[in-house]
Amino acid sequence: MGWEAFLVSISSDLTHEVVADCLLAIPGVRPQSGSDALPGYRQYVYEDPSHIIELETSSEAAQAGTRISIRFALCQPASIDGIFAEFVADIAQKSKGAVMIAADAHGELAVDFQHTGMDAFAKSAAFYLGQDRAIWRRDFPDVIPRVTCGEAIEILVKRLEKSR
Repeated sequence: MGWEAFLVSISSDLTHEVVADCLLAIPGVRPQSGSDALPGYRQYVYEDPSHIIELETSSEAAQAGTRISIRFALCQPASIDGIFAEFVADIAQKSKGAVMIAADAHGELAVDFQHTGMDAFAKSAAFYLGQDRAIWRRDFPDVIPRVTCGEAIEILVKRLEKSR
């Protein structure tokens, strides 16, 4: 995850299989093709007519529970912000997990938002999203609907190559 995306993670005590069932019960979520390439990891995608949100679940035999990583490309329309916050809150509720905004982007943020306190998460996410999007848009002002994080990087690389 780099500066092209906004990422949160949810730590849940539920098994990988139960989390997968929770995710697949959400309208618009489906497994991503090739998502079973690595043992213990699964990838999913949520799509609506204007947005794409990517998810990855991981569980390791040495640890109980499942980690759910949820991200989206910052070049998507700002309308994704509210959808993302509601989406994360829904998954946190269903998985009974604690949410953390990506530490690599916001190392000073060391707060877990419990699934019962999603209002505080929504306010913090809005604040950090605003900062992250301003940084991204300074260098990459285009708004591109329905793009994955990998596609955003590809677009950026092509533009950088053309500007040389």
